[in-house]
Amino acid sequence: MKDRWLCGRGANGQLRCDEASPPPLPPHILPPTRRYFLRSLPCVIHRTTSIWCFGGDMSSTEKVRGSHLLVKHQGSRRPASWKDPEGRIIRKTTRDDAVAKLMQFKSDIESGRATLADLATQNSDCSSAKRGGDLGWFGRGQMQEPFERATFNLNVGELSDIIDTDSGSHIILRTG
Repeated sequence: MKDRWLCGRGANGQLRCDEASPPPLPPHILPPTRRYFLRSLPCVIHRTTSIWCFGGDMSSTEKVRGSHLLVKHQGSRRPASWKDPEGRIIRKTTRDDAVAKLMQFKSDIESGRATLADLATQNSDCSSAKRGGDLGWFGRGQMQEPFERATFNLNVGELSDIIDTDSGSHIILRTG
């Protein structure tokens, strides 16, 4: 585990962190120009040319990226959504109904008839529908435990089976 990371912008403008042992912290780094967090690590920017992050391991195993399609049902902790604000349809939807919908969506994705992003945009009960179901990068402890466990156990590009959480039933696509 590294305790300090030197990060900077590459030629393409993307943020890149050096995973090799960084050089000693330069004395001019304090006080920092700005403080912020990168991959949940405290970081400081000095003169916008160097970024120093402290503590933890910058490896990609700490975070995953996923997209999902959520179908809420009678047992959902919050039986309302952006497409059913009053919850009239959700309160009439059984878990079995939700699973049947998700199985059809999964079949459509696996056969190539549709993408998860397209289906999530139209059918997901999560507000991430406006981003095609994309939840961005997240680490352990940020999602409900069954959802987190399923996402971390998937390979990138792999689609999950039906996953039940307090929010409802999901299919998840690990994207990073």
